[in-house]
Amino acid sequence: MYEDTDPIANIDCILLERRWMVRTKSIRVFLRLNVEDPTTLAAILTNMIEWRVRADIRPITENVSPVFLDPCFICNVEMKGKNWVVSIETLMETQKALAPGLTLLVDQAVSLTIREVSQGDEDEPEEPEQPPENDDWISASQIKSLHVAIFPNPDFSRWLTYRMEEPVRGQDEAKEAFKRYLDVETTKNITQRQLSKVMADFSKWTKENPA
Repeated sequence: MYEDTDPIANIDCILLERRWMVRTKSIRVFLRLNVEDPTTLAAILTNMIEWRVRADIRPITENVSPVFLDPCFICNVEMKGKNWVVSIETLMETQKALAPGLTLLVDQAVSLTIREVSQGDEDEPEEPEQPPENDDWISASQIKSLHVAIFPNPDFSRWLTYRMEEPVRGQDEAKEAFKRYLDVETTKNITQRQLSKVMADFSKWTKENPA
């Protein structure tokens, strides 16, 4: 667990949007980091993308109840205009009951605390099956590159549309389609061999099919 002295506790934010994700039957929350120098914090949160976490969203005003997203995961951290925005998504369909409380917090100043779910916590999912020998998981920096450079790339969406035989538009759809294409639950479950094969095919296809 992270303690309250860590930089991912009591983060000042503005809750921008609460969105129901039809395909995954989950709630996605968008929060603008409202701190003086968010660059370091954004980097920390980016490294936590797709981690299973607990998020406490507490309103600054006392007349609105806090909302606890437990469990959830950080699905993206991106610069929008001059502001950093973090998006957090629930993991269980039953968490749709949290929607009314989150709606009350839209456009409100809130305090965000994110805690990693430790191995000792209850309901922790089993560790994924280890990859074959000499076929390691991709690194944290490679996961970050997928989210920052690959998924937002329109050519990658075009390639996924071709491979999946269904329309893929934008960063969020690209990420979900990519995981379905590789049949993995999160990008942390992708092996070096899988990524190398995908990127080689993507590079070849874009050269043969320029936009």
